[in-house]
Parts: sequence; C-alpha cells; structure tokens
Amino acid sequence: MPPPAASAQSAVIAGSLGNFDIVNNTGHEAHGFEIISMPPPSSGGIALIEMLNILEPYELKTKGLLTAPAVPGLVLIDAWRYADPGDPAFTWHHRNGYQADSLIPDSRIDYVLVGLPRRGRGKVRSAALAGAEPVAGAWPSDHFAVVAEIQE
Repeated sequence: MPPPAASAQSAVIAGSLGNFDIVNNTGHEAHGFEIISMPPPSSGGIALIEMLNILEPYELKTKGLLTAPAVPGLVLIDAWRYADPGDPAFTWHHRNGYQADSLIPDSRIDYVLVGLPRRGRGKVRSAALAGAEPVAGAWPSDHFAVVAEIQE
C-alpha cells in the first residue's frame, strides 16, 4: 500500500502530538535534571551528555555565573558573517529528505565560531553549507553542515 500524501501525514502527525509518550530518552541525569533528546541520527543529546560529563568534576559555580572564567581578550564571532549574504544559512531545512515532514521550522543549528584574526592568521575567507544535497540518492545527515575556510 502506498504511503499517504504528505499533507495527510502532516495532519496525522500534528494531531497525534498530544498523545505521544516519551519512549526514547538518553537515560542520563545531570544535576537533578533528566536529559531527553532525539535518538540517532541526531547527535545533540549525545554531545550534550558528553559535555556535561567532561564538566562534572569542575566547580563551575565558584568560577562566576555558572561558567568558566572568560579568557582575557578572547572574542568569538560567527564565521557565517563572511558567507553569501543572500543565503539564509538554514542548516535544519525542509528540503532535506529527513526533514520534509518535520514540524520544526527551517533554522540554523550549526555554527563555526572563530577568534579575531591576529598577525594575518585566522581570517575567515569564506563560509558555506555542506551536505546540502543528497549523494547517490541519500542525504548525508538530518541537517546540513557549515564549512569555513580560514586563512593560515
């Protein structure tokens, strides 16, 4: 039997959200909070848990407003400032085959942060999306990547 039309699928999905039970979570707690995330192929929950595990032994509350101290003079900027101004930089996009029926709006979820150039090094030459087209009929990921070319 062929799958229902996309609009019918979207209506079913939207109408069913209130009936969902959480059946796939990370099974991880951090500081009294349960971490709930999407399963693979998304890596957000896995990355978050790994970051929390790395930070666990540090007394971050004694370092300021729940963060490690700032590095004097360190400024990070979004490399996408140097991309084509006509490109909205959506890395989560409905044209991706995995996201065609997603209820999440097109948005940017991936970044490359760089420091200010020093002594001619570290200048952003360009920034662009990668993995934004299927390869041999398959999408490489559920979202696109940001690639920045940095001057050595």
